[in-house]
Amino acid sequence: DIFICPNCGNEIVFWDAAVDEENKKVKDVFQCDNCRIELKKTDCERATELVYDDGIKETISMAKQVPVLINYSVGDKRYEKKPDKEDLEIIKKINNTKIPYWYPTDELPEGYNTEQPKRSHGITHVHHFYTRRNLFALSYIFKFIKDNAFLKFIFTSINPRLVTKMSVYRVGRGKSNLTSGTLYVPSFNSDYNVIETYRSKFKTILNALSKLKYNVEDKIISTCSTTDISGLDDNTIDYIFTDPPFGSNLNYSELNFIWEAWLKVFTNNKPEAIINKVQNKGLVEYQELMTKCFKE
Repeated sequence: DIFICPNCGNEIVFWDAAVDEENKKVKDVFQCDNCRIELKKTDCERATELVYDDGIKETISMAKQVPVLINYSVGDKRYEKKPDKEDLEIIKKINNTKIPYWYPTDELPEGYNTEQPKRSHGITHVHHFYTRRNLFALSYIFKFIKDNAFLKFIFTSINPRLVTKMSVYRVGRGKSNLTSGTLYVPSFNSDYNVIETYRSKFKTILNALSKLKYNVEDKIISTCSTTDISGLDDNTIDYIFTDPPFGSNLNYSELNFIWEAWLKVFTNNKPEAIINKVQNKGLVEYQELMTKCFKE
């Protein structure tokens, strides 16, 4: 992220100003390189820029970000470098390249979690969560797997957890997953390689499935409200292992919105058993829905 100095109006690249690379930590207090005033991140506003969004055919305002570090490999060894002129030219070329494949451009719904990326980075539509490079790669993969349920399952397992701007880069520890249970976009985010990430997840899931021994015919997998479980007769269940929704802790339909947009199938949140002000569901509504679920 780039911030604006409240004293002189200078643009501050947060990485350059706040990261202590020698001790591998982020400083709580840093200096503006122009006026030398000491600042905290909370003292500054994010810099924004106007960009033309060819996905929705509009000019939009988004938080300004710049690449600051490249992690790459040569053979079995990994290295890091600061982006040079050639790297920046390649990124510029990618950002100006039209993506010829379909990708979701759905507007984020009104919600509790969906407001955070809107306020912090101007992310108002699903495709804004991606760098241009990763959006291009994901749309290319999806073109070939959209009719295969198993390959789409792998696609959703990496998306959005690993390949969006929500993927956190922790100084001193490298890349890590997103902040669970939120749509939080960090000031330092990692741009994972989509192809390598998909390939790795494919191997992991395939390996897990090869160790399972079961008959598919004996199983029922359904997507429905627990208030009305279809396909089962009464008094036929011996044991239930359940992971119930926990009040207002997780807003499931909001958090699922990104990958549901790729699948073009969205959660019907009317029977969603949560506490959510936007859905006008308080403790009473949550209790009523949960009671119906346990009764069923």
